[in-house]
Amino acid sequence: MRDALERFLTELEAQRRASSHTVAAYRRDIAFVLDLAGGGASRPGAGARRPVPASAWTRELLERALRELYRTHHAPASTARALAAWRSFSRYCLRRGITD
Repeated sequence: MRDALERFLTELEAQRRASSHTVAAYRRDIAFVLDLAGGGASRPGAGARRPVPASAWTRELLERALRELYRTHHAPASTARALAAWRSFSRYCLRRGITD
């Protein structure tokens, strides 16, 4: 999934012409979920960058990540951005056949 993340971010920057700030924020938001799936620490930017199989990207994982953002008192705007990043990445993975 981490390879898919890099491809997604490249496409986001090149084809959608997203700003470098947006790309960096999306990278953090999606990597946070992947870190949770890989058994990393439960706060953004922490934990090992372990490989994560595509089958781990589930609704349950996203709900867990969302609960963690609320638990750590993330601002509503930051939480909304994270949800947008997760949705976009999920759609990208579905279109590319990475996830079911």
